[in-house]
Amino acid sequence: MVGRLMSKKTNLLEVRDLSIHYSGNTILKDVSLDVRKNEIFGIIGPSGSGKTSFLKAVNRMDELTSGMSTTGSIRFQGYDTSAWKNLFSLRKKMGVVFPLPVGLPLSIYENVAFAPRIAGTRNKTDLDRIVERVFETCRALGRSKRSARFTRIASFRRTATASHDCPSVVAGTRSTHAR
Repeated sequence: MVGRLMSKKTNLLEVRDLSIHYSGNTILKDVSLDVRKNEIFGIIGPSGSGKTSFLKAVNRMDELTSGMSTTGSIRFQGYDTSAWKNLFSLRKKMGVVFPLPVGLPLSIYENVAFAPRIAGTRNKTDLDRIVERVFETCRALGRSKRSARFTRIASFRRTATASHDCPSVVAGTRSTHAR
């Protein structure tokens, strides 16, 4: 892939005329936006409004979702994401964190160490230090290791991903309806 270096004025993420469809039903229509490096970007909307579908499209998880299709263009760091052949490489640069308690079928330690490993950390001592720091952060935030298994795994993985500087973009969604 032939690319260019990002300048300070270049957008980190550029979305143009993005439409998302599920089995022929349009969920989002003609969305265009830019996100610059170090800019905070949030998605707010009612349940079912397309927040998660948007994030799936940005991270190319739409290819894993039955019946989901997209039109339009998405560029990340100046590259058309549809041209990326190695999705692992794309996802190393851009993480998506969902608020739902989703953990991989691994131990808590392995779930927390997942993001640092993707970023290249292999040394067991370094991983132990990162995992312990995440546990300490979660304890400070009132998230007990004794809470429900998937909730704690999701909390720990979100914290590890966000605090370890693995992805360039970490995003999540939260619906606006009361729970």
